[in-house]
Amino acid sequence: GDSQGTFYLYFETKDDVIAALADDRNRSTALINVLAGAEVDPVIGLKILFDSHGQTLSDAQRADERRVAIQGWAEALRNDSIRQRLIANTERVQQEIATLIERGQQSGRFRADADPGGVARALIALFQGLTLMTAWNGNFDAELTAKSIENMVRGALAPLNHQRKTD
Repeated sequence: GDSQGTFYLYFETKDDVIAALADDRNRSTALINVLAGAEVDPVIGLKILFDSHGQTLSDAQRADERRVAIQGWAEALRNDSIRQRLIANTERVQQEIATLIERGQQSGRFRADADPGGVARALIALFQGLTLMTAWNGNFDAELTAKSIENMVRGALAPLNHQRKTD
């Protein structure tokens, strides 16, 4: 590895390091968003987003990446510039999810009364919580979690005439 002195020749401060990591994460998220958004079927588009993000949780070799992301969240509480970067990335993902839901509503695949922005925020919160839980526990059952999330999303977005009656 490089010495700390060499490291700080490139990065002047810890905040510069965190900002660079956030920017790198933004670039990888943007690619996933493009792939999901290009999908004609909004259900498959959502699945692409969930599977791509879920893979980051199930990959043991990305444990350090998860811890750095969580540290970035903590740093965003004290540094407005970092917070703005993280919010911008989250808003892009939220908008992509909301757009896919809106497309599903327009095609009749998803219920018309679901709030796309609200569902998107809930899904992002779920993923962020899973990121934290995975960092704490060190294990993640991607298949079980993906199926559970898929079932929740299908239930929340299923057109009302397709939902089972409970009475």
